[in-house]
Amino acid sequence: LLCVASCSSALDLSPAPALSLLPRGAPSFLARGRSAAAGAEAPQVCADIIPGWRDVLFNSCDDYGEKQYCTANGGYGPGWHKETWGTFSAYAFASETAPEVCCACGSGKLGDAASCSTLRCPQGFSSKADAASLYCKGFKCKQEVEFETCCEAPPDVQVAVNQVKATIAELKEEVKNTIDSEGATMLQSLADSAERSTQIRQDAMKTSWGAARQQAIDRAKGKFASLTEHSDQLFDAAKYQISSSGYLAAKDEVENGKVTIDKHKLQVLAHELTESFGEDVGVWKSAVKKGAEVQQLSQQEWASHHAELNATWPLILRGITELNTALSDSEAPANEVRWVEQSARLASDIIQVAKSQATGLMQQAEAAEDRSNAALSLTGSNSGKLDQLEALVDKVSES
Repeated sequence: LLCVASCSSALDLSPAPALSLLPRGAPSFLARGRSAAAGAEAPQVCADIIPGWRDVLFNSCDDYGEKQYCTANGGYGPGWHKETWGTFSAYAFASETAPEVCCACGSGKLGDAASCSTLRCPQGFSSKADAASLYCKGFKCKQEVEFETCCEAPPDVQVAVNQVKATIAELKEEVKNTIDSEGATMLQSLADSAERSTQIRQDAMKTSWGAARQQAIDRAKGKFASLTEHSDQLFDAAKYQISSSGYLAAKDEVENGKVTIDKHKLQVLAHELTESFGEDVGVWKSAVKKGAEVQQLSQQEWASHHAELNATWPLILRGITELNTALSDSEAPANEVRWVEQSARLASDIIQVAKSQATGLMQQAEAAEDRSNAALSLTGSNSGKLDQLEALVDKVSES
């Protein structure tokens, strides 16, 4: 066994067999190490014209044959995609293509296969008894290729070799099973680790996503609160803007002639309003004048009958006391008209107290009361006209 390793580099000094070029398209034959009958001719083998040739993509002659890039007569094989790859010449090396160099593509050198008798076996091994009828795969026998075909060991060594081969086969199977078992265990461990890592990352992503989501919601709430902080002012501004827009739109409509204003009608309304206002002013002045007259008349009547009232002072004093009580419970007059009304009522009460003694005074008081009522009526009418005047002014403003 030691000799096998140390003698593997023994030189092969056997003479080279005769060679001939294989014609283009001729079939090639490869020796398989079979024994030939005694006296039979050596089988024909083919060798590539350029040993070790490769194309520009480093495909060898063996690649062309095994991958069916070419056929035995030099054509394109089923493995060659000509519509995509183009022709063989696109991949030529040193101006040579596979059909020009390789046996697999119908080229190469044809010759007799070398006999095993030409191979020098390593020290401790000898050529087989029928080595002369055994042939190598090429023109020359190579120890690393044809050792088992051409050489044999002594019987005891062969037994050891067979045992070693058997042991290697058993160990190979055991190693294969161990590798398969360890690989399955490691694969399961890796799968479990990957699952745990995936779960951890998913949990981390959920936590991170939840925090990011909450932050986004908080930012959105803050932004909304900031945008709506001055909503009242914004509403007022929008209302003002709408009003302004309506005014400007109406103005544009008028200026563009789409809407017309009846100026004559406005002038008539203004004139009527002016006249009505003048009349109301006159009525108001007349009411004030009437009130002053009633007040003056009441004062005169009171002065003229002052002497008579002195005679009936106790009754008058009681009437005055009751009158003061009524006045303290009532609201003070707000204007001249209300003062006239109260004065008239006072005169009426005084006249009622002195009725039994001064019939003429009662009649004058009744006359004063009538005048006062007339003044109040005029005042109410004037108030209605003032309301009408205010409505007309609003109407003109809106127009």
